[in-house]
Amino acid sequence: MEITIKGEYGRPDITIKIGTEYGSEMYRKGGMICRVAPWSSSGCPITLSICICPDGAILKRAWDWVTTSGTNPYLHAISKQEDVEVTDAMRDTVGGLFSGRILVDGVKIAVGASVQEICPIDLEKEEQVVGKKIFVT
Repeated sequence: MEITIKGEYGRPDITIKIGTEYGSEMYRKGGMICRVAPWSSSGCPITLSICICPDGAILKRAWDWVTTSGTNPYLHAISKQEDVEVTDAMRDTVGGLFSGRILVDGVKIAVGASVQEICPIDLEKEEQVVGKKIFVT
């Protein structure tokens, strides 16, 4: 089933496939499995599961429709810290998600504290990469 989320504030519409698993590779050793419900603060419980790999790749696991009690508008880690191999490439990917330089299916992902505890963001480096100040509230 495909669902289109209407873009707001001049952003393009986003079409995602609900309940479809992406490819056969959904995890790599040392990867960090994460979940996010980007529109849950608006009451839309569509949740994305991803794996951020040690080589910096993002494996999309699936978009799912879940109950609102199980959603979080911030990307949070499901993996345990001791199971994740944090590398410079992974830090770059997490930083890119944080700044909006990297989008998943056209969606900006808000990176939560549990991901940052496992894989800290180098804010100064990310500001240099994107060429602007990133304000953290």
